Amino acid sequence: MDAERCTCGFASNQEMRLTDHLLEIFVPEDAAAPDGRRHDETEHLACACGFTATAGHELDQHLLGIFTPAGNIGPDGREHTAL
Repeated sequence: MDAERCTCGFASNQEMRLTDHLLEIFVPEDAAAPDGRRHDETEHLACACGFTATAGHELDQHLLGIFTPAGNIGPDGREHTAL
């Protein structure tokens, strides 16, 4: 299986998946989103905003959708998106 890759050069590995990398780049420490609400995993498959998912990838997509800025430019000034 090929590693998932980010445009910044990150490649997924045993320790960290691409989704984990993107969430680490885009989600601020206080989990405060542009919509003014806190978005963070509070328990299995639930977000602090009230969103619930039936699978982990759904919660990941919710968080990435809330936090990913236009152009996929992270606070480091680099583009972060899957290749």
